[in-house]
Amino acid sequence: MNKEQIKNILIDRGYSLPGAETASSDLVGINDKLKSCLEEWLASGNEQDYSVDGFSIKGDRKSTRLNSSHM
Repeated sequence: MNKEQIKNILIDRGYSLPGAETASSDLVGINDKLKSCLEEWLASGNEQDYSVDGFSIKGDRKSTRLNSSHM
């Protein structure tokens, strides 16, 4: 998926234009280990937990108090 496609999905999900542009720039280059999680989330909105090198997406989100608020 390219940056423009990601940006449009994020905007459809309520991200602001600047937030969607920033996030899509970051997400287009996501590590290959995480691409399947990103692609599922972009396609369906379903969030998978994924753990790599001792870090977990859901665990890290809780520990840093990140939530689904939009940039």
